[in-house]
Amino acid sequence: MRDGGCFVQVAGYLADGHSWSEYATSVHAVIRAAGIKCNDMMSAAARPRLAPLAADAAGTGPGPTGVAGQVLTVRLLAWVAQRVSHRRPYRRLCQNAVNAALNWADCPCAGHQAVADRTYQAMGDLQASAIAARTASADPISMPSPGWAVSAAVSADVEHATDRNQALHDFLRDLIGEHRRLTGHAPAPSQRWGQVCELLGTTGRVATAVPGSGSSRRSSSSPSFATGVPTAAPAPSAIR
Repeated sequence: MRDGGCFVQVAGYLADGHSWSEYATSVHAVIRAAGIKCNDMMSAAARPRLAPLAADAAGTGPGPTGVAGQVLTVRLLAWVAQRVSHRRPYRRLCQNAVNAALNWADCPCAGHQAVADRTYQAMGDLQASAIAARTASADPISMPSPGWAVSAAVSADVEHATDRNQALHDFLRDLIGEHRRLTGHAPAPSQRWGQVCELLGTTGRVATAVPGSGSSRRSSSSPSFATGVPTAAPAPSAIR
């Protein structure tokens, strides 16, 4: 922990006071996948800007169970798909998949489930729009993982951005905002930021890079961040 924490690790700890994993279930799976990708793609100098978003993401998962949870995941995947659909060479097919998924989310009946499944089969790939349709056509316990599709969508969204760091930040911010719009989720209590700072060995408010990779998050040693002591809102001291 003294070597820093990634976006999901910090969000997970803020949510429950003990989790320290990139697989923290207290962060919704779609937000978790986007958070990992955005964290890894941002420069070391810009990564501290993710700290306040970690507080917003804390407690977004696992969310409701059964069909209600499936509906939420479908709506978040549809948002991701629509964010990047204009960049796809076959936009109409992507939009058809999104529409089928959202129709099911509005009315999760067998008929809409069958339409979503046919739309997914017609696409035959793992783009976010296809995964939204596949999630709508699956039963609640066999939904596909959103990880690859969301990661690819993040890359596509920022591919031609003038400021990639800002674009990555905005993607994650807006996705968390969509979750809040759908659920009314409130950010994590601010009092745990002090505990995070103590665990990470950071107390300052000035953004500085923390050397080394050292995170136990995964074997690839992808970058992580350390936060600073917040006042009204969390102010990062280091993210790497």
